[in-house]
Amino acid sequence: MTRARAAVSIVFAVLWLGGIASFFAYDALPFMDLPAQAGLIALRERLGHSPFEDRFYVLDAHLGPYSLFRWLGGLLGRVFGPVQAVRILGAAGPSVMPFALACAQRRAFGTVDTSVLFLGIALSYGLMTIFGFASYILALACFVVVLGEALRWSNQEGAPSARDRASLASGLLLLFVAHGHAYLLGLGALAWLTARQRNTRLAALVSALPSLVLATYATVAAQNAGGPSAPHIEPHVHFLGPLDKLSLLVTPTLTTRLGVDIAAGLVVWGVLIAGFLASRRHSSNRLTVSKVNYLVVACAALFLISPHDVGWFGFADGRIVLATALVIAASSDPGALSAQLHKWRLRLSIVAAALIVVCLHVASRGFQSEASGYREALAHVAPARRLFYIPLDADSRWFTGHPFLHYDKFVLVAQPQVVSDLWFHQGTAVYPRAALPQVPMPSLQPGDRPLLERLRVDEWDYVLVKTASDASLPQVPRGARLAFSDNGWWLFTVEHSPTRTD
Repeated sequence: MTRARAAVSIVFAVLWLGGIASFFAYDALPFMDLPAQAGLIALRERLGHSPFEDRFYVLDAHLGPYSLFRWLGGLLGRVFGPVQAVRILGAAGPSVMPFALACAQRRAFGTVDTSVLFLGIALSYGLMTIFGFASYILALACFVVVLGEALRWSNQEGAPSARDRASLASGLLLLFVAHGHAYLLGLGALAWLTARQRNTRLAALVSALPSLVLATYATVAAQNAGGPSAPHIEPHVHFLGPLDKLSLLVTPTLTTRLGVDIAAGLVVWGVLIAGFLASRRHSSNRLTVSKVNYLVVACAALFLISPHDVGWFGFADGRIVLATALVIAASSDPGALSAQLHKWRLRLSIVAAALIVVCLHVASRGFQSEASGYREALAHVAPARRLFYIPLDADSRWFTGHPFLHYDKFVLVAQPQVVSDLWFHQGTAVYPRAALPQVPMPSLQPGDRPLLERLRVDEWDYVLVKTASDASLPQVPRGARLAFSDNGWWLFTVEHSPTRTD
């Protein structure tokens, strides 16, 4: 190994470990959904032998999308505890993404452009990571590997071997139980890349058949999951306007409010586009390049026509932006890059990855003081009670997303509780019973404090309100009194609550 290659390897190791460390080095997690996932891991483990919670929830798990996340969460939760489990799950996707991109390039072109390792780091820490979409980031790493195999098939003349077909079939099955949205993207990419060659088309269909059968079974099973008390979710569809849609292009690297990661994201897009154009002009794999061109166009078109939310499933169009960036990174032919372009792509990729990792740690340090007080507030909640959470200000001065949106779910980690705004669908495998209190809460905004007076909280024992750290006392919900306050955390006890005995 030359000195230059050794230096690049050391830099990669430092940045790779630095990014992973952001999930473990700090007490307060800025990743929006991870507190809820920790609470759900603990709740699922107790259901069936927790008399209090069994009155309100039922566990009804079925094989399908998100099953991989639930299995891993349950296993890791039993070994390390729910909070450490979600830290590991959150770090899993960013940990493997650089290697997934390298694997895809090697399978497709027989060689690897070193810059994709650093692009893998940069693209692993964006808005979806801050949203806590850990299952999707992990699924996208699997999607990239499936894409690399499909690219290799698109450039070979003979039929794939039985080993190759089995490998692809296994990858598609893993992709399906990881995430349904990523599975559909992978299936679409496979169909397009193998459609024009008879041998590969038939082999792709045979390889996809096991996952298609499983998808059919999972769809039927999901219709009756949860029993008669399962909530009916209106199939609403929400589309963004042109400017909001355009703003999603920066989300693959949008982590903090510092602004530096946006600049790093623009660098990443420049590196990706340069590699894509070089492959289009100089690659020797002309058939593969032609298919990739149309695949990228198809991804862009899908992004433009996709809604932002579909029922309970959100950020649908934003997910396609990151998937498109990964498609471009994995399908850029290293052999088409000139020595000069390779050198500049590598340098710029290192700079972008370094900026994003540094921003992640700077913001994480600042976030700790911003989040302080939540443990003390939740410690005042007695076991086997009902906690109603009102995040009047769930945002952070440091991070994008809404880091405090599910911080109340941490109360589920330590003891049996009923909390408001829990997710009820096949992904969580938790459903409500008829005894669960209703949540008569309107859509609240930071300026809507007077609405607190009109909320009915008589079915709850506690009300937890989150405001900005320097905000004054919010309006007190009717029938409640202040029990604890610190740093924007306001805990109220409800007089004459249904389960309070103290």
